[in-house]
Amino acid sequence: MKKIVFSLLSALFLIAASHVQAQVQTDAAGIYIKGGTTFSTEGLVLVPATDLTLSNLSIQKAETVIEWPQHSSIGRVYRLSKPVAYRGAMTLNYLDTELNGNKADEISIAYSTVPNSINHRDYTITTGNTRDTNARSVGQSFTKEVSLAALTAVTPEVPDVPLAELLQPHNIISPNGDGVNDLWVIQNIERYPDNEVKVYDRFGRLVFSKKGYANTWDGRYNGAVLPEDTYYYVLTVNGGEQELKGFVGIVRENNAL
Repeated sequence: MKKIVFSLLSALFLIAASHVQAQVQTDAAGIYIKGGTTFSTEGLVLVPATDLTLSNLSIQKAETVIEWPQHSSIGRVYRLSKPVAYRGAMTLNYLDTELNGNKADEISIAYSTVPNSINHRDYTITTGNTRDTNARSVGQSFTKEVSLAALTAVTPEVPDVPLAELLQPHNIISPNGDGVNDLWVIQNIERYPDNEVKVYDRFGRLVFSKKGYANTWDGRYNGAVLPEDTYYYVLTVNGGEQELKGFVGIVRENNAL
């Protein structure tokens, strides 16, 4: 594979198009970026922590707004033609005209693992951002590898109600095949795609664990049917910053599976 150290940044990244201000395109040979090397497209600066190879990939800057229930992103989204595993630092620069009602001293980077998505449910708002209002920039360091397919920035919604009122886990699951309560449902869980759920039995043994839970648990452990009983769950969101605990009972009416 051809390996090119990313030194001629502007020549490779600033390819103009009629409605796309910046674009990167690589072929099968790919582009090799050494870990710690700074490279950028217009307004977006990335410093990967490890060596990164991009192949058969395009990156475009689109004047798009992602709408959340209570707020909308800045007027710009970077779209990758396919998800890229990334770990390292990132800085997004913006113009005042792109803020779209967001507060410069509060905005955070939001990323999606789904290419071309305009659905806020596909985006995770990062925490621990660094902001420089004079330089009109917001930064984020990914210490753990994430899958990047789209990037933007938004003012995080700060809930003024307890998490238990925003998320409402059902307290019973009856997986008997009648189509009612066959799966454990947590209402509004789609608002928190970075959630993590763990369920324990009465002896403290972990019987279910899932990151990005989406109302799919049917009361089984490793494919085996769990007995009727009361189980204890721990639900965390926003990178573990908020936690909700409670109980869910498994009931198998008529012993049907």
